[in-house]
Amino acid sequence: MRTLVLPFLTLTLLGAGPALAADTIYMGGDILTMTGKEPSYVEALVVTDGKIAFAGSEAGAMKHMTGTTKLVDLDGHTMLPGFIDTHGHMIYFGKNMIDADLFGTPDIPDLVARMKQHADKTPAGPGSSASDMALVS
Repeated sequence: MRTLVLPFLTLTLLGAGPALAADTIYMGGDILTMTGKEPSYVEALVVTDGKIAFAGSEAGAMKHMTGTTKLVDLDGHTMLPGFIDTHGHMIYFGKNMIDADLFGTPDIPDLVARMKQHADKTPAGPGSSASDMALVS
């Protein structure tokens, strides 16, 4: 029994043990890590418990795969792992709450209809137009 325990313990302590199980593996796109002073790209990224557990080759990432791991193909898109935009323009967030919702407008007739609908429900007065925003801010 001692001959089996010692080699197993030695391999585990040296990092040759099982890899951390991945919740999600991302691959198939440019994964830009920004490690160091120059941009650095990896083939795959492993996330475990909401944290980056591995960034490197696809083969290395696959060592973390289990039967429940979700594989995400980036389909050639770029991923910036760990990037968090730490600022916000709160005045524009508030302004967007009162502006006409034009997201997903497919054509000019729809744009005009949305603008008319928004004008009908917008009370007149300070703050009811973009130029008035400067007066109330």
